[in-house]
Amino acid sequence: MGLTKGQLSIILPQKKGTSKADGYAGHYICSPDCLFRLHHHVLSLGGQRYRISSVGHMIREGQPEEVAHNALFETMVFNESEQGEPIFTEIETIASNNSIEATENHYKLVEKYKEVR
Repeated sequence: MGLTKGQLSIILPQKKGTSKADGYAGHYICSPDCLFRLHHHVLSLGGQRYRISSVGHMIREGQPEEVAHNALFETMVFNESEQGEPIFTEIETIASNNSIEATENHYKLVEKYKEVR
């Protein structure tokens, strides 16, 4: 059972060149262990849908653990279906080691993908 069109309009951006934030991580199987999570759905000016997700600051047994190779934070871009389902084929990834840089990377990619025509 999927979401209705009305429910999708609450979650997904309807106007081209816009984005909507979501309250959970958009990728990474261990994201529940991550204290840092950002997630946006983007509808580009050209009508393509993207999912931009950042995770990091994963704590395991009281210690920080990498979420990517040599990185504590990761931002990834994926395509998204018209129904808002992720198409988990990585388009772009940026790794970092602090939350400030991860936040900047996330919003930089949100803005970049809003402009895709």
